[in-house]
Amino acid sequence: MHRVVARAFALLLFFGVTLSSSSATALSFQVDFRQSSYQVVGGDTFDDLMLEHASGSLISSNILQAAEGISSSVYAGNISGDYSLLISTDIVVAAGGTFELQIGTDWGRGGGGRVVNNDNSNVLYDYVTTDDIWWANNWNHADVISTGPMVLTAGSSYTLAWVGFEGCCAGSATIRYSYNGGAFQTLEESTFDPLIVPAPEPGTALLLGLGLLLMSLGRRHLHRR
Repeated sequence: MHRVVARAFALLLFFGVTLSSSSATALSFQVDFRQSSYQVVGGDTFDDLMLEHASGSLISSNILQAAEGISSSVYAGNISGDYSLLISTDIVVAAGGTFELQIGTDWGRGGGGRVVNNDNSNVLYDYVTTDDIWWANNWNHADVISTGPMVLTAGSSYTLAWVGFEGCCAGSATIRYSYNGGAFQTLEESTFDPLIVPAPEPGTALLLGLGLLLMSLGRRHLHRR
């Protein structure tokens, strides 16, 4: 039990430090790389992937003002494999409507994503894939992952997060979005900022969810004993 609780607590602490430092401007992404050789398997949840990511030693941590050009070859110290990548941000929506996000990425060992409404802790979108994802810098590639479409409400705060695992050949991750059924655009400040305002307290829903996960893991272990 001590090992499980310690692992979950480390994750809780990690997100408390990492996410609380983001969102200095309207669009700010926390990008963290950690050592990991984990392979996503069937039955894994997004919370499981977060725990695996947090358990690895930190390679690099960066705050970016736009998602375009998030590249492991640049931000992960030129490593060529065996790492996990977490991309996260918090936004407050200024212009409500239907949003769809797409991420082009290289996750040789699978990964997942989540969108949470921080006002009520509701998970709007949640997925995990065990597939070898390699989008080849082509938005028409079958490995491009879509999040949504989903309706985001003006004035509400949301957490967007993606975590993936790579075992070979560092690639890149780029995010784009569609608003109210329009054409997809790169998720940059110049295009996305008019739709959002700065989020004052990033990571609320993820921290709450991780706290509940910590208690659940402890109860599950005690029950098995």
